[in-house]
Amino acid sequence: MKNTKKLFKVITIAAGFAVFGIGAACASNEAGSANSADLKIVNTQAAAGTVEELSTESYSQAMTQATVKTTTAASETTTAIAETTASVTMATEAVSTVTEAKTEANTEAPVYEEPATEAPRYEAPALAAPVEEAPAYEEPATEAPTEAPAQSEDDYYAGKARVNAGTYSSYINQVYNLINQERAAAGKQAVALDSSLTQMACHRAVENADNNCFTISGGHHVRPNGKNASSICYYYGIYGSYGENMGRYQMTPQEIVTGWHNSASHYACMTDSEYNRVGIGVAQDSEGYYYWIAIFMD
Repeated sequence: MKNTKKLFKVITIAAGFAVFGIGAACASNEAGSANSADLKIVNTQAAAGTVEELSTESYSQAMTQATVKTTTAASETTTAIAETTASVTMATEAVSTVTEAKTEANTEAPVYEEPATEAPRYEAPALAAPVEEAPAYEEPATEAPTEAPAQSEDDYYAGKARVNAGTYSSYINQVYNLINQERAAAGKQAVALDSSLTQMACHRAVENADNNCFTISGGHHVRPNGKNASSICYYYGIYGSYGENMGRYQMTPQEIVTGWHNSASHYACMTDSEYNRVGIGVAQDSEGYYYWIAIFMD
């Protein structure tokens, strides 16, 4: 656009000069026809009052010279106009060429350019809320087991006595019935079978069988620990009149009751009217021999 404006400016200036040249030529022609050197002389002479007239020949020559000069000036003016016109034509062609070039430039398909893409902005990844780790499983603290107090002999034998009360329940019932038969034969009231006394009687039978103990001292039965048989009552918390029949190696209930019947002291205890309840105990030693106990209390 700037180049086009410059070309128009050049054309305008050139045209101005051309017009000026044409005007100058015309002015020159007018001056030459009225102010030629020869005519100037004539006019001077006329002004001086000279009445001498130019000869016809001289006048013809002067006019011829004036005509030649005028023709020459006109020719030069025409040449100047032609040159100016040529310059204007060249300038016009240049403008046309520039315009065509501009048009061609404008009509060319634009070169495809890949649209500029912005570099992707870095986005920090979204941070998830920190996951709290589940606390490691810890085994609940347990108090160190307190050591059980040393088991006493009575505790040990009491456990075995409970087992034996069930194991030998048939023998226990047979001995009980045979004792009441002996009491009935002696005219005495029957005794009741007491479970607590039976537990005590089994306790005594087990401790005797395990220790192969069958000791009598001063007419009293003695336990493996050296105490009298009646001391078993303290362990079970049972108090009253205490009587005990003991035996071993008999193989059946009938044999043990018959043996008590044949012993005066055992028979007296078995048929004593002071007692109203009884407990029966049975146990076997390591060789399979039976130990029998009958505890009577009021």
